[in-house]
Amino acid sequence: MGRWLQITDDACLRLLEEADAPALQGLIEANRAQLAPWLPWAAGQTLEDTLDFIRGARSQLDRNDGFQAAVVVDGVIAGVIGHASLDWANRSTRIGYWLGEGQQGRGTMTAAARVLVDHALASWQLNRVEIVVAIGNLRSRAIPERLGFREEGVLRQYQLVGDRHLDCVSYSMLATDWGGRSASVLGLDHVQVAAPVGCESEARRFYGGLLGLFELEKPEALQGRGGVWFACGAQQLHVGMVDEFAPAAKAHPALRVRRVDLDSLAGRLAAAGGAVQWDDAIPGARRFYTADPWGNRVELLAVG
Repeated sequence: MGRWLQITDDACLRLLEEADAPALQGLIEANRAQLAPWLPWAAGQTLEDTLDFIRGARSQLDRNDGFQAAVVVDGVIAGVIGHASLDWANRSTRIGYWLGEGQQGRGTMTAAARVLVDHALASWQLNRVEIVVAIGNLRSRAIPERLGFREEGVLRQYQLVGDRHLDCVSYSMLATDWGGRSASVLGLDHVQVAAPVGCESEARRFYGGLLGLFELEKPEALQGRGGVWFACGAQQLHVGMVDEFAPAAKAHPALRVRRVDLDSLAGRLAAAGGAVQWDDAIPGARRFYTADPWGNRVELLAVG
């Protein structure tokens, strides 16, 4: 890995420097409540501890024992990812990571983990990458699951955090499993839903007004085709016009909503005359279905 590596349009990985200590410590303090339940160092981390971590990371790099990288979004440190251990004899490594709450839900850490996995298996020619995560840390568990890691089992009382021994889940990826994934699809760019000709004002009212999505300016070459584009986290939702329109009753976009906002959003849709159909078919998931102004199915599900 060089000194920095682009991972998405607005994010890169950069090796940590001592000068990063104050910014990294500020990020830790701002996210301490979210980090402390899962990471043994988070509750009491001081500026001096953070500086020692960065110095240790530089020593780790010098020993050819892996590295720690800042996850930088729009020029600002948003988290850290790196090698918790590196075993050259057995050609294996374990990756650890954390991300500030404000940047979660955009696919940034998944992209960063993909880069480290590919670097370990393709560039270093390792055989195995492991990720170990506390059972209850669902956001962190989602990353190896998205990347296709195999869940190997539960490590009972594996990690001491404060006065609690946490059960953890072990995930692994082998070089033979990874194969050509680094050259395959990198993620979802946008979803398009169809709508009748002249849909723009209703699209803005529903997707912009009721759901709160930010409207994007379409490229000049496409403006004559009508329709409306919206930002949807790190991805986009496009409303495109078709002459012979039929609503999609089964295929649908699923939009992620903060758990604390899901009920109020359901109430807002119902007050505007929209259908709200709650669904508990997936254990542990809180979600409902509605329809856009033309009858297309839309799913809203809670995260966080």
